[in-house]
Amino acid sequence: MKVREWLGKILCRACIYFTVATLILYTGGSLVSETGHRWIPRLEMLYMLLLFCILFESVNLTVRLARLPGILKLLLHYGACTLIFSVIFIVWGQSAMTAGGVFVILVTFTLLYAACALILFVIRYVRRDKENRASSYESQFHNVKK
Repeated sequence: MKVREWLGKILCRACIYFTVATLILYTGGSLVSETGHRWIPRLEMLYMLLLFCILFESVNLTVRLARLPGILKLLLHYGACTLIFSVIFIVWGQSAMTAGGVFVILVTFTLLYAACALILFVIRYVRRDKENRASSYESQFHNVKK
């Protein structure tokens, strides 16, 4: 895969993730914040989110191309995403000032990651099952006459 094509795929998908995440954050922030704009993301938060989405999709593409068993891909993806999330949002964004805060943020991230992974697993399972049922039977005995 050429570098330009690879970067195009990463940026296209990252922008989709960013748009969806931004809409969710602004909608949630608007619903929670009755007075003021305390829960609505600031510009710095949007830049952090965009960087996270780009790096997240880079990890997605890298893991997808790796020739590893599924569980190793999942563990590698989870580890890389947790590291990226921690560096961007906890260290750079200074989201948590105490060890307890860091723990709560990482547990929340892990639960969200597990929920998304489970949803994707179910979707892929259903799709694969549907493809297996839809595939037509091919006789392996082509030269046998009836």
